[in-house]
Amino acid sequence: MRGDRGRYSIAFQATQTPAHFAMVAAMAGHPWQPRARMSVLDIGCGRGHVVQVLAAANPEWSVFGLDIDAAAIAEARELAAGAGLTNAFFLEADLAALDIAPLPYCDVVMAHGVWSWVGDAARAGLGWQPRIGLDAGLAESLAALEPR
Repeated sequence: MRGDRGRYSIAFQATQTPAHFAMVAAMAGHPWQPRARMSVLDIGCGRGHVVQVLAAANPEWSVFGLDIDAAAIAEARELAAGAGLTNAFFLEADLAALDIAPLPYCDVVMAHGVWSWVGDAARAGLGWQPRIGLDAGLAESLAALEPR
C-alpha cells in the first residue's frame, strides 16, 4: 500500500508469519510446520519490511522479495545491507513479464494484497505462483493459504 508521498507504507502482516501459516494450514486439515532451513518468496514486497523481519528472525532461511517499484527495491536492499541480513534478497520485476526460471524453488510463496493492487496482465502472471512451491510448501494470497 502506498502512503501519501507515493512510497509504500512499512507494514508487517501477522498473516505472513510461520505461526499463522501453521495455524491456518492445520485448520484446513493440512498440518504444516516451518523448518529450520526454508526458502520464502514475498511477491509485492514493497520496501521489504516483511522479508527483512522474517530474514532477521530466521537466519537459516533464504527470504526473497519481489516488487516492480525500483525505488522500493533499492531501499529494501539498502536497509537489509545496513542490518547485515545476508539471507534477504530483493528482485525488481514486473509480474506481467516475469520469467520464473531464475526464481528459487520456494517452500512458502506469499502475495499479500497484490491481487487487488495490480492489473489483469500482472494477475495473469500470478498464475505460476502455486507451481513454484515444494510439495509440502504453502502459498498465501490475500491472507488465504493453499496447501501444496
